[in-house]
Amino acid sequence: MVAQPHQHDPVQRSVVAAIAGAGLADYQRAAGYLADTWGCVSVRAEQQGPGLIRLRGLHRDPLLAPARIDLSGVAPANLTSWWLGWSEDSQPVMVRLAEVSGMVVAGLAGFGKTMLVAHFLSQLAPSPAIQFVLVDGKGGPDYDRLFPRAWLSAKDDLTQVRDVLRRVHRLMVDRQGAIAEILGETDAWHLGPSPSWPLVVVVIDEAHTFFHERKGTSPEVKAHNALVAEVVRLVEELVRKGRNVAI
Repeated sequence: MVAQPHQHDPVQRSVVAAIAGAGLADYQRAAGYLADTWGCVSVRAEQQGPGLIRLRGLHRDPLLAPARIDLSGVAPANLTSWWLGWSEDSQPVMVRLAEVSGMVVAGLAGFGKTMLVAHFLSQLAPSPAIQFVLVDGKGGPDYDRLFPRAWLSAKDDLTQVRDVLRRVHRLMVDRQGAIAEILGETDAWHLGPSPSWPLVVVVIDEAHTFFHERKGTSPEVKAHNALVAEVVRLVEELVRKGRNVAI
């Protein structure tokens, strides 16, 4: 057995040469005993290779501690991924950003969706190769401090949101027509975002605010639903067609 515990490390790791006749399932059944012996809250057993079992003992549960980020103001070393937090094994969890056309953050009200988006934006904001488009369906002050950093922004006015998305869509179309000539590539991620061709991150908080059609036949309802239909179309096209031009 080779173990490298550290007093400040919440995880004790060991690699075990499996005893003859014992396999991964046997070590998994013994995990409770190993946790008590090591003074850990839990132990996990994984197959690392033929005859080798990797054991991880957690001295504390990393998911119970708040994940804090140092807002150093320094641009990230690369823009291929962003740091989400810690895994249950105390390993950093990175979310891929490169070649991703979009993502959904879902959850109940008050459970931290907007804070997670702010955590994401704060990591990217120092980079000159990033630009933001921020739409806040709440209409409140949550994004007010971020709006000065954004290229475009809007709150919960549906017409303003439509106009903002039209401009982003126009940029996408222009980039599609010029990418081969300007970058010499058909996928901007082959070179990566740059100050002259930044990754445009479009955030639509409380997106359902802008996707909900009303029932009725009055002119007001018809005008509202026409706006909603255009917003839906613009967002769908940005998701389907924007990835290769770094939107």
